[in-house]
Amino acid sequence: MIRIFLLGLICLSMTATAHQHNWQLKKQEGDLKIYTGTAEVSKVKALKVEYKINASLKQLAAVLLDVAGQPAWVYSTKSSSLLQKLSDSEFVSYSEKVMPNPFSNRDLVTKVTMSQDPATKVLTINVTGLPKYIPEKDDLVRVPMAKAKWTVTPLSNTQLKVEYVAEAEPGGNIPSWVANLFLLKGPSESFKKLSAVVQQPKYRNATVSFIDN
Repeated sequence: MIRIFLLGLICLSMTATAHQHNWQLKKQEGDLKIYTGTAEVSKVKALKVEYKINASLKQLAAVLLDVAGQPAWVYSTKSSSLLQKLSDSEFVSYSEKVMPNPFSNRDLVTKVTMSQDPATKVLTINVTGLPKYIPEKDDLVRVPMAKAKWTVTPLSNTQLKVEYVAEAEPGGNIPSWVANLFLLKGPSESFKKLSAVVQQPKYRNATVSFIDN
């Protein structure tokens, strides 16, 4: 997940902690609800998205595992690539995020870990920023902190309930109030596109070994 600013600029942040975010509903479009709240460590507001999507667990997992396909649906993502595959369910990725003038584009390195509860079938995706994983580039600003969590609960074989929580720092000279202005647009556009992208044949017919629908 900061120009989603968090689903895109960061493509994310979530942790289940005792921290009180004091969530406030800021936007609702059908089954999509977007909340902002007090961040645990960032000066930018924390983000929570609740959403229902027509897809199977394997479909959604296949989309999230397709790192190179992120620009098609993740807001503000110019490019995205796989840096290291650690296992079938864990990888490190790199992405560049487009920022509005006069600010420099950001880049982000994240470790993504996916796991499924065998009893409840709930799929959990944890995303952690690794800002020192590779050297910084002169023309980009490295996102210094990002953390995210997806909690995906199957409502049926063809519908999922998604909770996405994110927190991040954009780095550089972007005032937190500027980042907060874009906090609602990114998730709204990203999840709408995700609903369409997940229906593509390559995802509908995908085989994901560690996921049980």
